[in-house]
Amino acid sequence: MEGKNNGLARGILTLILIVAVFSGILYGVNAYTAPIIEWNDNAALLAPLYTLLPDASGFELLYDYTAPENSSLKDVPSTVRYIHAISENGGYALQLSTTEGFTGDPIDLSFAVDADGKILNAQVDAYPDTKDMGVDEYPLTYIGQDSALADVSIVAGVTYSSSAFRRAVADGFFALTENGLVAEGYKDPVQALTEVLPVVFPGIANNAGVVQTEEIQSTGDKFNSAMKSTIDTGAAFFAGEGDDLYLITVNAFGTVKAYDTKGREITDSVPAEALEQAKADAAASAKDFLKKDTRAFKKLTGDDMELTALSLDTFNSVTGAYKLVSGGNTYYGFTSRTFGFGDMAIVTRYVLDENGAIVKMNADELILEKDYFSNYTLDETSYKEGFQGITESTFTGDETLITGATMTSNAVKTAVQDIFEAFQNLKENGGI
Repeated sequence: MEGKNNGLARGILTLILIVAVFSGILYGVNAYTAPIIEWNDNAALLAPLYTLLPDASGFELLYDYTAPENSSLKDVPSTVRYIHAISENGGYALQLSTTEGFTGDPIDLSFAVDADGKILNAQVDAYPDTKDMGVDEYPLTYIGQDSALADVSIVAGVTYSSSAFRRAVADGFFALTENGLVAEGYKDPVQALTEVLPVVFPGIANNAGVVQTEEIQSTGDKFNSAMKSTIDTGAAFFAGEGDDLYLITVNAFGTVKAYDTKGREITDSVPAEALEQAKADAAASAKDFLKKDTRAFKKLTGDDMELTALSLDTFNSVTGAYKLVSGGNTYYGFTSRTFGFGDMAIVTRYVLDENGAIVKMNADELILEKDYFSNYTLDETSYKEGFQGITESTFTGDETLITGATMTSNAVKTAVQDIFEAFQNLKENGGI
């Protein structure tokens, strides 16, 4: 019996020794490989920066988007992935990623600034879009620019990707200036108002955020410039003098608002005659879509439909809002004009019930320039029926997808978001 116990004890001791040996080996392997793994991870992270600044001696990580709580930097936009301090010159290097390009796939980029906030270099690190904006040349136009980005333009024909690049750089500068790392660059009033316009009036810009306007005539002398949307979503006017320029916007319903160069609403502070003149000039240049909308909504709801035009103070793509009564039921109709391929108008209409659910959807033309594009998949009847029952809370954006027609998909997605905003606007203002 004693021999059996001794044998068992020796077996247990042997097992303990084996476990200890293997634990030691694993510890040793981990102690050896962990620094290598960390070094490889750091090397992969910093590789684009050494391409950006080949003579840099090192970088100190100040912000990591995967662990923002570990950084003292605040209000960093989601496009900004990493912010590094450059060891030798007091500047900063940033790595960013944006999905606002043509395809919606990530465009990765990086740029570096010196201590004065001037761009030392910029580059594209990953570019999935089929249209080349000049990935080697375009970033070089940013060298020497400060946060104002005053002399940087977008690339004609590749507006989505080049403007996505520009907005990402602007986001990077925002992170730097908001945290006091570099000084904010000076924007002259015209540039400032030009950048404010698509923010306060998104319906006058395409999905890349680029304003699409043409000049219009003003009957008075109140404005430095007057312009209307190329697809008739509204008008905008620059007024004032010197550094006191301001912006007046007029939507398709005649609602007027004014903003300063910081994007703050100042409607109550603007001379009433300037607001009235802007409204009159916008009306004189606007097209009347009432008859066309009436015919279109009768097709959707029935010939017995009675239509009452409503007003909105939203500044998106919605150009028509109506109360529709048909068959004893009350509905609400909305017409949206969004920018599709070639920044041409895609006109869609939606009928919503009193709870805000889409009952029917139709479009004048979903695929523009059909002679040039055939690589898309679209069953129009099924596509339109797919919107039935969707509400603001259930809408995901996937319902608008047309394979091979990105521009149309994005335009319809914007339209649906805008008509839901319009419906809520009516509810808030007693229109429903």
